[in-house]
Amino acid sequence: MTDRPPGPAKSQAIVGEVRRRIDEQEWRQGDRIPDEADLATEFGVARATVNKALQIRRARSDLSQLPSWATTSQCRTRAHIAIALQRQ
Repeated sequence: MTDRPPGPAKSQAIVGEVRRRIDEQEWRQGDRIPDEADLATEFGVARATVNKALQIRRARSDLSQLPSWATTSQCRTRAHIAIALQRQ
């Protein structure tokens, strides 16, 4: 048996880690974050699990998907929520 949590818990753990990286400004506003394949390798999960987690973060306005090439951090931390700008 593995020590990995069941499916939904995996994506929720990634959601939390993405939020932590934004809150601690490891990923700053406008930064291009690692692609889904790299994140899947890092977290030891399927790419679809990472995709689900990033969709949740995008729905919460922490990330922005740029057309056809990258996901960027929107750094919507408590301090920046009013001034979050999208880099084009």
